[in-house]
Amino acid sequence: MCHIRKMKKLLILLFLILLLFICFHSEKNEYLSKDFLKEQLDFCVEQYKLMAEACPDSLFPRTFEDKKLVTSNSAWWCSGFFPGGLVYLYEYTGDEYFKDQILNRFKYLEKEKLNPADHDIGFKIYCSFGNMLRVTSDTVKYKPIIIDAAKTLLTRYKPELGVIRSWNNWKEEWQYAVIIDNMMNLELLLAATKLSGDSTYFNTAISHADRTHENHFREDNSSYHVLS
Repeated sequence: MCHIRKMKKLLILLFLILLLFICFHSEKNEYLSKDFLKEQLDFCVEQYKLMAEACPDSLFPRTFEDKKLVTSNSAWWCSGFFPGGLVYLYEYTGDEYFKDQILNRFKYLEKEKLNPADHDIGFKIYCSFGNMLRVTSDTVKYKPIIIDAAKTLLTRYKPELGVIRSWNNWKEEWQYAVIIDNMMNLELLLAATKLSGDSTYFNTAISHADRTHENHFREDNSSYHVLS
């Protein structure tokens, strides 16, 4: 826990330094001007509307390749990103169009809260439903979804090892694959404790973070992608 506190203090310090730098230079830097940021966000609004119209509600934009929009179903690990982006744009514009799009996509995404196939449930659910909970504060609708997803993620936790399993044994030599990306799912567990008062989720997240800190980093502080 001590090194986690030190890391948090360091990150806060770096953030404050960056914030001071931005404030000092914002008047001189056109890329940090309010007009520039508004221009970029307005462009995102139009692009997201184009993607939404081009992509059926049951599918999720994945990439644009060979002049075609490539999509995925809800099981793909990035399926929560597009709805999450819609939430940000709804927050920015207040446009009910985005709210309708969000709710339509959620109908097909929600089932992933019970999908234990891999660790990506945090990416799918918290980037989307978690973001909508933040914007709307609608705990009646979104709290159960967050907690169900966290419970599902806990099924991949092994107390003896203290980590959440990322992938199943896709390769013969793998025993218990854990990837650095799994750290991004811990936010889901922390939110579940905050919403439910059950410290199990929090303790699991801390255990996984501690084990990751101990094992995933090389001496030069770069990280391995997969440990198995």
